[in-house]
Amino acid sequence: MLPCLDSDLAVIFGTDDFGEVVILDGVQVTGHFDDEDIEANMGEGPTQIVPQPKFTCPSSAVPDLAEDQVLIRASSRNYLVKNWKNDGVGVIIIYLESI
Repeated sequence: MLPCLDSDLAVIFGTDDFGEVVILDGVQVTGHFDDEDIEANMGEGPTQIVPQPKFTCPSSAVPDLAEDQVLIRASSRNYLVKNWKNDGVGVIIIYLESI
């Protein structure tokens, strides 16, 4: 990642607007939490609308990820890490499951 992006990402994910601090595997990480509904295909037939919590943050702020690590939000419940996608330019999206 380009060093000049560090300061840009700090502003984008900062707590001044929508950012929040969570604890991920014992490490404080600042980013954006979202719990939007998505369509899930349940095989043949209709789809269902299900919640998909996710946390987006700078890749450099995340400890080594592993499935089932716990993400703790101060304002609500806890979540398990289920999957993640690193976009290659310094941002990672962590897909979560409520516990």
